[in-house]
Amino acid sequence: MRSCRAILLILSWAFVAACGNTPTRTTELLRTEGRWIVDSEGRVVILRGINVSERSKYPPFFPGTGYGDSYTEANTSSVTALIRSWGMNAVRFLIIWEAIEPEPDAFNDKYLMHVEDWVNAFADEGIYVILDMHQDIYSRYFGGDGAPFWAVDMSIPYTFTAPWFVNYLSPAVVANWDMFWKSEDLQAHYARAWQYVAERFRGHPWVIGYEIMNEPFYGSYSPITPEFEQEALLPFYQRVIKAIREVDKDHIILIEPCIVKGGGLRSFLTNPRDKNIVYAPHYYDPTVLWTNPYDGNASRTKAAFYTIEEEADRMNVPWVLGEWGIILTTSGAEQYIRHHLQLLDEFMAGWFYWNFNLDDDWMSPVLSDGTKRCTNGFCLADLLTRPQPTHVAGYPLSLTYNENTRTFSLCFREKATLSTTETLLRIPPSIYPRGYTVIISDGEWKRVDDTLVFNHSPAGANAKHCITVAPSDT
Repeated sequence: MRSCRAILLILSWAFVAACGNTPTRTTELLRTEGRWIVDSEGRVVILRGINVSERSKYPPFFPGTGYGDSYTEANTSSVTALIRSWGMNAVRFLIIWEAIEPEPDAFNDKYLMHVEDWVNAFADEGIYVILDMHQDIYSRYFGGDGAPFWAVDMSIPYTFTAPWFVNYLSPAVVANWDMFWKSEDLQAHYARAWQYVAERFRGHPWVIGYEIMNEPFYGSYSPITPEFEQEALLPFYQRVIKAIREVDKDHIILIEPCIVKGGGLRSFLTNPRDKNIVYAPHYYDPTVLWTNPYDGNASRTKAAFYTIEEEADRMNVPWVLGEWGIILTTSGAEQYIRHHLQLLDEFMAGWFYWNFNLDDDWMSPVLSDGTKRCTNGFCLADLLTRPQPTHVAGYPLSLTYNENTRTFSLCFREKATLSTTETLLRIPPSIYPRGYTVIISDGEWKRVDDTLVFNHSPAGANAKHCITVAPSDT
């Protein structure tokens, strides 16, 4: 077998046989290290994936199509294989308090066992999972999802209004959030529910961690002053973390700021003083909410990402963008998505697109049969499909992907304390149907299925190593 060793050589796997065995893939938990998420060997893990799934907000609380008697659950192996084929290495998987604790202190083991089935199916495809305790407008009682009905004050008259998010401002929803933030009992139930989840998943190597609450709402607090995040949200996070840590001391905990910070406003949230925290805000450009056209100005998004990075740096934690996306029929949607992907590469940030949904969903990359959703001349799945660095044997310095030339480049700074020199890239076969060429600064590379393994030549701490991948037919 010919050697794969090269220094600044262009090689093509169309002509070079893959060398070596299966790349190193850790079976231990991820953790945080400064601004990065790392594996047990110290490699930086860049999480790129999608939320699964909008349909999970409603009974029976799993991905699928239809409602009531017409509900059909999605095929786990088909979903997980499709997501991997896009180059993704992670999902943010929705779980629901109502499903976990349908009655006070009565936990639904059958539901959690099936959540575990989904987690294991993703693991089989080499896809990490965030367990996201999701909510929208507090509860399904209000037309959203989250709290079980026994945790809802139904005494205030309520009528659902479209679009769904305006219902946050209804007196009944505001009152229920105020009740939750003031109630020791409800928060204790919520913490115990999380503890029950953590007890099941502790030690699971493909669970990234636990996201305590999706888009926390401020109730009658002001959303633009520090009080809500410092006086209500932070103590709540600390309470839940304490409960989780009684049964699981090692998994990452993900926290979000107040919901309105997803429009680019600055957060006042501080580190809840845990060793393994990831900051996981959302960002939706407020000028294109619902179906307002995108004006092509990416400066708002870039400014929001700078703000997020400053907040993460202040807490000395990594950040991932837990949600982003757009209704695909929006004018300018394709450009909006391209701009986000370019900026997320520029910031070398993890991200999770909203969302994978087999139901009728104009933010999803797929139709109900799993085929691509295409509109206005583009297919979202094609935009999201790209080479991705999954494990980097050093500290990333730059990350770029040129969609026009299909050229991917990664440079990183050597980390002397690593026990491996393997950097793993996930290369979707659909990007390079005729094969790809590889340029490396040093060391050697090999291909194992859809994974490109780059072993750099150790040159000491801070040495720079680079890899570029491009189509072999160019």
